[in-house]
Parts: sequence; structure tokens; C-alpha cells
Amino acid sequence: MPTYRNPHAALYVGQIMQTHLTKSQMSYQELALRLGVSDTKIVSFVTGRHYLPVEFANPTAEALGIDQGELIYSTLQQYFPKAEVDAIW
Repeated sequence: MPTYRNPHAALYVGQIMQTHLTKSQMSYQELALRLGVSDTKIVSFVTGRHYLPVEFANPTAEALGIDQGELIYSTLQQYFPKAEVDAIW
């Protein structure tokens, strides 16, 4: 069974993260420390090279002051088609 991945959703999640990093004046290093990952991993999430894991959605939202629902919804779209996410949501 093929694994679903949506690179456009990954880019969108990265844009959300970058916007809120800028607003909060938080560095990649500070967010990395809060999430327990490397700053290189944060760069990969922000640029859409890596998909933000679902388990990081809540801690990322809390750290950046993002609406948790918005980030979780967008994160799920990286892994599932929009129609499925909408049906669950």
C-alpha cells in the first residue's frame, strides 16, 4: 500500500512555522530546544524538505503561539488527502 505524502502541505506547514517564528522573534535554535530536535531539523520542517510529524504539531503550536487546530489540520494534510482530513475534522 503506497504511503500518501503531500509536498504542498509540507511547504504550507513550513510557511506557517516561518511566519510565527518571525512574529515571535524566536530563532530556529530556540524552537529546536523546545522540541528536542536539532536546528537543522527545524530548517527542514520550515523549508518543507521534511514533513512535520503529527506529534510535534501541538508543542510547535504552543511554542509559536499558533492556533493548535490550524497547525494540526495542516499537518494532517501532509499525510492524508484533504477529503479524508475534512471527514475526520
